Amino acid sequence: MKTKRMAASEARHLVDGWTWRAALTGWAPGSSLVLTGFDIAMISDVASCFEVSEFNAETIAASAAASAAGKLASDGLLSWVPIVGWITKAAVAATVTKALGEATISYMWSVSPLHDLFYIKNVHTGLLMDISDCEGANGAHVHQWEAWNGNNQKWTLECGLRDCVRFVGIVSGRVLDLPGGQPHEGLHFQVWDSWNGMNQNFWLAPSDEGTYVHTCYEGMVVAADSASRRIMLKHQSGDAAERWTFLQA
Repeated sequence: MKTKRMAASEARHLVDGWTWRAALTGWAPGSSLVLTGFDIAMISDVASCFEVSEFNAETIAASAAASAAGKLASDGLLSWVPIVGWITKAAVAATVTKALGEATISYMWSVSPLHDLFYIKNVHTGLLMDISDCEGANGAHVHQWEAWNGNNQKWTLECGLRDCVRFVGIVSGRVLDLPGGQPHEGLHFQVWDSWNGMNQNFWLAPSDEGTYVHTCYEGMVVAADSASRRIMLKHQSGDAAERWTFLQA
């Protein structure tokens, strides 16, 4: 499952790569056409990150034209000034490419079919994953509650370790977290400031009857504790309390 936030993170990584290419190429006389080709490729890459196949070419073209104009100007003024001019020209090329990349990310975010906010519903109980403290303070319990459209019931996903994700509660920006250094069956979840530890990373395994949320601890998943309404760590057995559905918020 991919969110707009994950797409933006992926896109910024690609934009940084194209920015470095612009810096390494932009010093050379006559490089403006090559740099324009870089811009077009970068725009295509960012669109792919956001799963956008069709977009307003005029909007992007206007940005690309402004980018090309800036690079052409620096090409003409600075190309023949040894050392200092070349360094300045490379810096201009990188700055313009970075700005175009950020503008493209903002545009693609607005037209992307990807979702960014979710309610996370347990298949067994029918209740939503909910942060007990409506302000989402460090250490607030994560439990199940009836849907009421509160921000403490809305989550997004962001990129974590390797192919894992972090669950971010939008009420405070803190993430789903397993407290303590010794994971065990029945341990309850909380929210905490993100530090990208193993206890904050998860991987999703979709099935026909909901999605299993696996932890980084072998064989253990996120499950609903029906007795206490809390969200707990559990050895996977395949029952409905271990499966979740993601509903657009």
